[in-house]
Amino acid sequence: LVFGESILNDGVAVVLYNMMSVFAAMESRGIDITVSQVLLGFGSFFTVAFGGLAIGLIYGFLTALITKLTSGVRIIEPLALLGAAYMAYITAELFHWSGIISLIGCGIVQAHYAFKNISAESLTTVQYFIKMLSSVSDCIIFLYLGMAFFEKHVWNTGFVLSTIVIITGVRFCSIYCLAFFVNLLRKNIHPICLKEQFIMAYGGLRGAVGFSLVSMVNQSDVPAAQMFLTTTLAVIMFTVFLQGELQYSLL
Repeated sequence: LVFGESILNDGVAVVLYNMMSVFAAMESRGIDITVSQVLLGFGSFFTVAFGGLAIGLIYGFLTALITKLTSGVRIIEPLALLGAAYMAYITAELFHWSGIISLIGCGIVQAHYAFKNISAESLTTVQYFIKMLSSVSDCIIFLYLGMAFFEKHVWNTGFVLSTIVIITGVRFCSIYCLAFFVNLLRKNIHPICLKEQFIMAYGGLRGAVGFSLVSMVNQSDVPAAQMFLTTTLAVIMFTVFLQGELQYSLL
């Protein structure tokens, strides 16, 4: 639950970031943002999200079909899985849709269908390669994050504290509300208990995606970009070290 919520949360955050970046660029150029443009932006949010998901599902089913025909050439099975996932991401980004959500859709279909068609050796290869790649990516992004601490910062105590309070409150409210509706709609499945809801809400550690997005903010469009970067680093320090260490000690 924590992993799935985190992945979808990252995908939605990227989509919202792109939409708000367009609005910020329009405002910096003196273009008035009308109500119709805001409504169009929210409509494009669903188009970007579900469009990326559709592309991921298509590539996932294509992978399942391909792997049904690879019994005599097992060596290309890892390449088919990894190549299809990468193509799902590239295709979604080509249409300016969500590449992360596209990867989620492709991975779900591959896990349910394509993994059952490939050999055990190919599955082990894919799993260990992805684990290695994810570990390397984590090291790179957090190394870059650590280097960012020594750059020039703009500190605003009120903005930092209000940001931490707001994101914590909104996360708890959204998790408990969404879990209520999920439990209401899936009565035949084990409900999400209050302990699991608290872990999902409290365990929202902000890190790589938030830092990557705020690093791409154009300062010419958003003059307070440097303050946003400093605040994001403070939020990461608070959630990862303070919340993370307390959560680890409780577990």
